[in-house]
Amino acid sequence: ESPPPSPPRAPPGGGGEVPVELRSRCLGLVATIVQNNPDAQESAAKAGAVPSLAGMWGKGEGDKYEARVLQALSAVVRGHEVNLKAFYACDGAVAAVKAGVGRGRGCKVRERAMLFLRSLLTDDESTPERAEVFKDLVGAVVAGAGRGEGEGDDAVRETCLGVLQGLLSKGGRHAALVYPYAEDIQGHFRASLERCAGGDEPEDKEEREREAGEWKDCMLLLKKAIEEKKKKEKEGGEQPMLLT
Repeated sequence: ESPPPSPPRAPPGGGGEVPVELRSRCLGLVATIVQNNPDAQESAAKAGAVPSLAGMWGKGEGDKYEARVLQALSAVVRGHEVNLKAFYACDGAVAAVKAGVGRGRGCKVRERAMLFLRSLLTDDESTPERAEVFKDLVGAVVAGAGRGEGEGDDAVRETCLGVLQGLLSKGGRHAALVYPYAEDIQGHFRASLERCAGGDEPEDKEEREREAGEWKDCMLLLKKAIEEKKKKEKEGGEQPMLLT
């Protein structure tokens, strides 16, 4: 007796008989399995997970699904050198992060993309060459760290501020990505001090003071990074710094 036929398989990356909601849940499961799990990340590398996940992006499946794609992609590559190399070699994967960061305020995809970008720019595995792949996003990070875009993006603001602090803490070419936005950062710092002085409610004032303290820390890191840069320039170790 012949075995029963296998059930039809859905095409990889979307469509087919598998509902979007189920595929979204599967992506969340992938992220959970591989996160901080080198063995699972290695299996993902052998299966070609990075290009496969990148191929699932931009298919018009909705914000929730695309946020899950970025979540799974981030979990696969974070802290795993083989998968990181595959990520930077995959134009679609890099493009997905850039497109996600460019989404509108309040979008879950943007929040997930900013978290992914933070790890790509500030984790130990971030080299200057890798960071410079995303130099065109630093302006969006600086803008996202301020409150000029309105309320409702607190998570994104905190993530963006963390990106700036991380880049400045690394110094060198990482910090240099932030230098062109020094005046914008100073403006955010002044605005945080003004909000701090204008708060009346105790709870609100505490939050404003905390935010002002974070911007102060960022300003101190910026000052330190610029001083170190100028010192190296004076010693002849680097080309003069141009703030544009």
